[in-house]
Amino acid sequence: MAYDDYLLWGVYRDHGFFEAQKMIYLQWEGRYTANFICGLFEVLGIVRHYYFLVFLLFGSFTFAALWILLRVLNTQLLG
Repeated sequence: MAYDDYLLWGVYRDHGFFEAQKMIYLQWEGRYTANFICGLFEVLGIVRHYYFLVFLLFGSFTFAALWILLRVLNTQLLG
């Protein structure tokens, strides 16, 4: 785990899930869905025990989103 993972774990531990979500959204990033998913991973301890799982889920969802985009573009423009 990197420094920012430990920092997020401490924020969730000290402030609670919803207060940490509010703090991250308003002061740091502003990406609610990604912050919510990462927050769930932090609270459930998935990041500490299965660090690779976060990348695999985000990578597979990104691949699925690109596949859907290309499929829609193919049917709309070429179909």
